[in-house]
Amino acid sequence: MAKKKKKSNDVKALKKHDRIGAAKHWITTFQGPDVIEAYRKKFHVDVTTAVYDLREVKYPFNGADFEILEAEQKRVADKQARKAGAVTFDDDEIVGYPDSEFAFIAGYTSGGAPYGTTYAELETNRILDLRRELPRIPVPFSELKESEKNWAIDILNQDLDETMRLSIYLPGEQMKEETLSELCAMLTSSLDQWCDLHYKSIEIQESTPLKKVVIDELLSDIYDETVEEIYQEMLEDGFDELPTYEEAMMRAEGRFDLTETERLKLRGLRQKDMNALFGIMSKPEVMYAWEAGFTKKETRNWISTQISRYRKNGYGYFAVILKSTKKLIGQAGLLRTEANVDGEQITEIGYIFDNEYWGNGYALEAARACVDLAFHKFGLEKICATIRPENTASAKVAEKLGMKKVGVYVKVHNNKEMPHDVYVLEKSELA
Repeated sequence: MAKKKKKSNDVKALKKHDRIGAAKHWITTFQGPDVIEAYRKKFHVDVTTAVYDLREVKYPFNGADFEILEAEQKRVADKQARKAGAVTFDDDEIVGYPDSEFAFIAGYTSGGAPYGTTYAELETNRILDLRRELPRIPVPFSELKESEKNWAIDILNQDLDETMRLSIYLPGEQMKEETLSELCAMLTSSLDQWCDLHYKSIEIQESTPLKKVVIDELLSDIYDETVEEIYQEMLEDGFDELPTYEEAMMRAEGRFDLTETERLKLRGLRQKDMNALFGIMSKPEVMYAWEAGFTKKETRNWISTQISRYRKNGYGYFAVILKSTKKLIGQAGLLRTEANVDGEQITEIGYIFDNEYWGNGYALEAARACVDLAFHKFGLEKICATIRPENTASAKVAEKLGMKKVGVYVKVHNNKEMPHDVYVLEKSELA
């Protein structure tokens, strides 16, 4: 009887040998972005085996291929770690392994020592958490030790100086409350660390009463004085005057009313004014100074520009509302301009009204309100108006305001030069 041939002692090796041989041919014809996944499906192997085979046939891997390998290796390692009792968070991320001393081990030092959170640390934190829930004794800032108060004042001074010099507004009441509350929380935390902790049992049957630092009149006054001192230093250093936080936020959203006249109200422009304003600015006869009506995009950008001006300068073009109908009929306001008089850059007054409301004196009424705002609210000493020579109606408004023609300025819009007459009015002339 013929003897059966012995099977190979290494079936897997033979299979790998056959697979590598086939891979050498397959890799020369492969086209596609994910060679690892294609190889895995082609030869029915896992990701790691596919990578090792491809390395053997000298396939040039890229960064994306290695990311696939690393993700697969992490998946396999995490699976093994969970079987070994690894600790995980809610998102199922492996964070360490428990042993007799550590609740979990986060890693190992270069010397091989484990580090993480011990059972003792967990218990201490639990006790401290329970302690924090106990009633606290309010301690006014004025009753702290001088060293503690001086430390807090230094922190406050440093924080306010850095914040204000990078800000576009002065701290308002809301920011004051938030800043002082955070400072008191820091002081309270420090007091907790300075207190001696005494417990008879883990459930805190006896403990040293905890204190809570609270805002008082002294701390409030110190804050106000610190803000004033820093602001004066900023002005001396050449910073512009700043609005309060609340004023700046209102300006940023156009949520403010400026003034009223007998028939009109001036308020900040808002994005929701888009449709009403486009109905006016899309008319070429209204926007003749620009020699074309505005598109919706240009109108939307116009509103955004005015809101940015409110935030930066405190003023820009404002919405003009007819009080009898509560309808937006135009805009009037003040804006920093590139025009200059005797080499001095000054603020320009301007107005744009729906042509349906021309001839009613609204432009003059709104312009007079803007002059009053310029000199008495915004502290300007001089304003100007730039008017196209053919715009006789606007020139008459400027003259009725007491403005005088002093020169010519050429504006450039859409790469086109547009000559404008320059009219000027100084605050001293109205005295």
